[in-house]
Amino acid sequence: MEKPIKERVSECVAITKKLTDSLYLPDDSPEIVELREHMNTYIRTGTPWVGVVDFSRWGRMAHCNFHMKAGKTIEVTLKAIPKPGTVPKNNSDNLD
Repeated sequence: MEKPIKERVSECVAITKKLTDSLYLPDDSPEIVELREHMNTYIRTGTPWVGVVDFSRWGRMAHCNFHMKAGKTIEVTLKAIPKPGTVPKNNSDNLD
């Protein structure tokens, strides 16, 4: 069953609020604006999207998976960018 538009809107708003309210990222930052553009397309068209948004200013990359299956929450996982000369760890903040 396809995810209804109301569910898509609710999920996208919740993730955006976590990024801007809980993590204190500016809602007008280029990274948030780009993420919102992908979310708006997903909400309007219902087309699934899997991709990455560069949050390197905060040492992270946002790995996104916008599902269309009803009951399956979209995912935005902030993964740490390893510093040069270090071994990468599984260090991420899942925002779903």
